[in-house]
Amino acid sequence: MVMMMKRTMVVVAGLFVVLLLAMPAMSEQKSVDVDTGGDPFSAGPDTKRPVPAAQPVDTVDAGVMPGPCGVDTQSPVLDGSAYTNYDTIFAHGTSSVTQLPDSDVESDRYAYYGHPISLKAGSQAWICCPLESYYTKTGGIQPMIRYIAVQYASDGMHSGWPKIDKIRLYNGCGFVLEKDVDIGNSGFCQLAIIDLGGYYKFDRGLNIVLVLDNGDSAARSFTVYGYGTRFEW
Repeated sequence: MVMMMKRTMVVVAGLFVVLLLAMPAMSEQKSVDVDTGGDPFSAGPDTKRPVPAAQPVDTVDAGVMPGPCGVDTQSPVLDGSAYTNYDTIFAHGTSSVTQLPDSDVESDRYAYYGHPISLKAGSQAWICCPLESYYTKTGGIQPMIRYIAVQYASDGMHSGWPKIDKIRLYNGCGFVLEKDVDIGNSGFCQLAIIDLGGYYKFDRGLNIVLVLDNGDSAARSFTVYGYGTRFEW
């Protein structure tokens, strides 16, 4: 009986020693869970990460890069010196929309470079060119518009057709003005600046409507590459 009690005490003592040895390991695992959310690969606050060396940045003027529209020339040169501040904004030609249905339109499509439209002989079509506008700026300042820009090309067959013969401007749902123009070329990319002759407020969204006319005896195409305006204040 005495021998059995001694053996039991030895077993209990051994278990106690094993538990004592296991406690540091359990405590260490618990600290990992608390500090890193259970992720043993998470970097601690003292971990130093390598800082990448600064790399040189190459800058390119996208306006001088060759493309399907050739060299972009501006005519006339925009003055815009009446106001001290201005924001000049442009939208890509693929943002424009042909007013359809229209039996005068032979084809209407969109490409990576812009919005080409083909007009039948002796026909007319409208292209809507929407732009966001300022309601007001900080301090209640209301920017005004005098200049409209259109980057375009007439048919590549050098006919001079189609051409823009009118510009109609809308402020949201409201008609603002119509201006007669004569904008066409021999198929090369050109930036036309239209002077509205005065400053107008556009605070509900600006829609520039290009009225196209094809006076040729054959179907011809016209491409809108981009369009924009200058807000001045």
